[in-house]
Amino acid sequence: MANGDNNGSPRLIPTPEYLADLARRGDEVYRPMQDELEKQHPGKFIAIHVDTADFEIGATSGDAGRALLARHPIDGRIHIRRIGNEPEHALAARLGSGPILSASNS
Repeated sequence: MANGDNNGSPRLIPTPEYLADLARRGDEVYRPMQDELEKQHPGKFIAIHVDTADFEIGATSGDAGRALLARHPIDGRIHIRRIGNEPEHALAARLGSGPILSASNS
């Protein structure tokens, strides 16, 4: 567990189950537009706000994530992946200044 963030608020590390669910929800948003994205933006990255299905595309995962965070609060839940059939990696993160509760910590 991390001791805190820049403003002193406690932060807990998300569980693997939480991250798997976030990735699953992001993939549910990605799948219906996968074919079109792969034709228009192969190899780029997509950041998906899983609660709203809003997304941004960027040359890097950081570019996509920052562009999406410009429209959503820092505590939004975002799934980031490379556009394509076999993504280099998939990222799911809970970004926020407050605590993240898990079953093991409650």
